Parts: sequence; C-alpha cells; structure tokens
Amino acid sequence: MALLPSLAFRALGPLEDPFGALHSVTNTHRLWQMNCLTKMVAHACWVPREPDGGFWPERVRVCALPGARLEDSCLLPGLALPGKPCGQVAMVLSCARVALMACAFGPASPSAPATARLSSPDDLTEFRKGSERLIEKQVAQLAAASINVVVVWGQIDEETLTHADRCGLMVIQVKSRREMVYLSEVSGAPLMPYLLPPLEPGKCQRVYGQELGKGLAAVFE
Repeated sequence: MALLPSLAFRALGPLEDPFGALHSVTNTHRLWQMNCLTKMVAHACWVPREPDGGFWPERVRVCALPGARLEDSCLLPGLALPGKPCGQVAMVLSCARVALMACAFGPASPSAPATARLSSPDDLTEFRKGSERLIEKQVAQLAAASINVVVVWGQIDEETLTHADRCGLMVIQVKSRREMVYLSEVSGAPLMPYLLPPLEPGKCQRVYGQELGKGLAAVFE
C-alpha cells in the first residue's frame, strides 16, 4: 500500500472520463469490440455518479432484448424492462404514478375451487354482469387514486384492459418477478397481490415504449 502511489503513472481527475482506466480491465474479459464496450461501461458509470464522486453499482441495470449486435446497444435513462404496453395508451409523458400488480389483471382466481350454482339462464346473465361490474369498479378505483401506469406480472384480461383504456390507464405486462422488484426499488411502489390501488403509488417523470433491435422495452424515467 505504501508503494502504490509511487507506482501510479497517471491519475484520473474528478471530472475526467474513465475510459482509459477501464480499457485495460475490459481487455481481460473480451477479445473483441473492446472500445465499444468500454465506452458504454464508462458512460454507464459516469452518468449516475453522486455529487461527491461516489458510484453505486446497483444503479446500473442491463436490459437484454433480442436482435441487433453489441455495438447497437445504447444507454437509456431510468429503468428499462423487457415489456410492452398492452392497451391503447402507449405512453405517459409527465407525472407518471405507477401501481405494481403481482397478480392477474382481471377477475381474481381463488386458490380454493368454487362452483356457482346457477338454476336458470337469468342466473348466468346476472353472474356475468356482477363479475363485470366488479372489474369495472376495481379499474375505476385505480383511476380515482390518480394511477395512470399499471405494471402487471400475470395474465391480462381483455375485458379488464378495455376498462383500463376507457380510464386512460397505461398497462404494461412483464414476465419476471425480478423486474418487478427492480421497479419497486426505483419507483417506491409496493407489490400489490390484488387488483387494488396502493396506499402510496410509485412516481417517475414519464413512461414510454422503446423499440430496440427486435424487442420492445418499457422505459421508466
């Protein structure tokens, strides 16, 4: 430790691009596209730095999408998740308030099997109307709580999605619970096991879809 300062032949300034220092490190992991990858890593470490120069590796995530090449990769602000808007609302450009649903976006499926006893066609009609009224009420509760973005880890019911379009809700379906956990950490929104508005929704500047390669990412700035 005492000899290290005398062995340094170059020191990075507080506002200097770390490309030069990272190039030799990247060279030990890859044998091709080193310049492209090093510049991207340097930029990813440079953007989220603290005012005192500190850096938190947890603030850099990788969103893997199919198609294109390594040199076609890019940096996106905020958090990008593999997913796409499912309804007619494709983006929220300001004051996004996010609800995270770790359940199906539609009628609840209870774990205990239940059988509805219907003795006439009128009973069946009333049963369907009651289920539809319940779903419509649940979606309206989300809109009444000023929620405008709903992220779902589960199945999307078409009828429920229609109600969401009427209320101006952007619905995004993701495939991984880990992605939901990342988004919960960044936005501050809790994971809801039922189709109910959270006590405190997550907040971000805007939410939109970004087409990259052959895939589509949902970006939360």
